[in-house]
Amino acid sequence: MVHTPTKYMKKYIYSLFLIVICSCQHKSIHLASLDDDIANVDTIIKFPQLKGDEVFNYSDVYSEVRYVKLEETVNSMIGVISKIEITNSNDILVFDNMSGSIVLFDKNGKYKNHIGHRGNGANEYITPEDVVYDPYNNKVIVWDNNKCNLMYFDMKGNMLKKLKLDWYIRTFNILDKDRLIVYMDYAEDLSKTNIGYNYKILSHEGKIYTEFDSYGEDMKDFHPSCKNTFCRYNERLFFQSPYTSKIMELCGKTAKFKYYLDFGEDKIPEAWLCGNNRDLNDKIHRYENKVFCTSYFISDNNIVMNLYRNRICYLAVYDKKEGTVITGILGINDIDALLSSSQVYSVKDNNVYCVIDHLNCEKYYSMIKDVSCPSNVSGVIAEKISDEMNSILSLFNHNSLLEVYINAIKEKKIILTNKEKEFLKNASSFENPIIQICTLK
Repeated sequence: MVHTPTKYMKKYIYSLFLIVICSCQHKSIHLASLDDDIANVDTIIKFPQLKGDEVFNYSDVYSEVRYVKLEETVNSMIGVISKIEITNSNDILVFDNMSGSIVLFDKNGKYKNHIGHRGNGANEYITPEDVVYDPYNNKVIVWDNNKCNLMYFDMKGNMLKKLKLDWYIRTFNILDKDRLIVYMDYAEDLSKTNIGYNYKILSHEGKIYTEFDSYGEDMKDFHPSCKNTFCRYNERLFFQSPYTSKIMELCGKTAKFKYYLDFGEDKIPEAWLCGNNRDLNDKIHRYENKVFCTSYFISDNNIVMNLYRNRICYLAVYDKKEGTVITGILGINDIDALLSSSQVYSVKDNNVYCVIDHLNCEKYYSMIKDVSCPSNVSGVIAEKISDEMNSILSLFNHNSLLEVYINAIKEKKIILTNKEKEFLKNASSFENPIIQICTLK
């Protein structure tokens, strides 16, 4: 399956390496630039050069794969999943940005309840743009972009309170029990202060504790970030300014330069980050080999990333112990002979959460429905997948990928069982997406 990112917004940044605290009316964090000096980084992750024909085996990355069917009721229908959050009890919080639905399922996929509702009422949100689960207080916080409200809900979907902000934010996350961090979507009014900040750390009552990543009046345009700026792992918060190769960890009053993503000559040049969004996107499309990270998830032993190159999404898995990276556009599920995905939505406890569309189950079942099981279906899949994949990949000038993918499938012994065949048959009649949970090695 091929997933392409739908929206990645660029924002003007300064190089993020060292944070120094200065005194003022409230504590303010300022950034000092060390240009491209990476001497202070904890870990450099060196990536192989991406060529556009990379294929990965599930068995090289995962030890186990299982599936959760999201229950279909009148109230629990999902269109397109935009985000997944996993709660302390491993319930699955699903955000459908297209319909504005936020739905809670238990760990087995049984529908529990909605989190709030879309509408113009006092306790409703009009345009939910982001949803975050607060593991410290066991709450769900929704950003309503239309009303500029952070709306707090309990796990049964009841609204607890609203926090009105004076600015539009693009995304946010939970820093600790008492604080959250927001990333701005539009520039502040600089008529009084002459300086604005991209990051703000707030209390749940709206008090600003700290601000950092400043910009001044000389910035002609403000370019908002993408929604995958933050990553929370074991009560630690990481952040990455979009299109850069630097992942920082917020440690109290400082930010530590934790990971440098070394794409070699294919990284986005720093000079590109000083223009406007249109210019940057134009350069990325013209220089197709440029690579950047669109989302990242940190686990005990791995960092799981989605990379973007030439309009195609890659999966990249970094092994912390071995220092190695596995990358690929298309995955071969050689663990259970079912479907694969390279788009990651969430990671918790070394479990990677992906989404399988029911239409893909239907297409796959049509390929193998006449096969007697158990049976090696490698040849059948390779033969029947060619025409469909060719029409898709030709749009991206990746015809060589199809050849590599089919040859890799032929070399595998993919045994389809009656149980797996029955799963595909049932899944093909589903309407809701299916959550694929893959355990990292």
